[in-house]
Amino acid sequence: NSTAFSTSHFATGLLARTDWLAQWITGSDENRLLRAEFENHVDNDGQRATVFVAGLGYSHLSLNGQPVTDSKLGPWTDFGKRVLYQTFDVSSLLVDGTNAL
Repeated sequence: NSTAFSTSHFATGLLARTDWLAQWITGSDENRLLRAEFENHVDNDGQRATVFVAGLGYSHLSLNGQPVTDSKLGPWTDFGKRVLYQTFDVSSLLVDGTNAL
């Protein structure tokens, strides 16, 4: 059977502060490089992982040594007014065990 419809998905912002379950990865003002390691245990093939980056356009993101994107100088604005961020699906870059971001 053929259909004109297809499956799609989208992400929304948090609806309440209590929805926030993740941790910010930050450093001191002197730090220019950030690294975080975390454990991941793959339970099924449908597991997804998303990274949100707010870095005034000056960021290079890699997961397990693989670049997440080849884009340079992402969007930015004055953080005092608005924080723009980029969203990346990194599901294919995760490994079972220790991951480095």
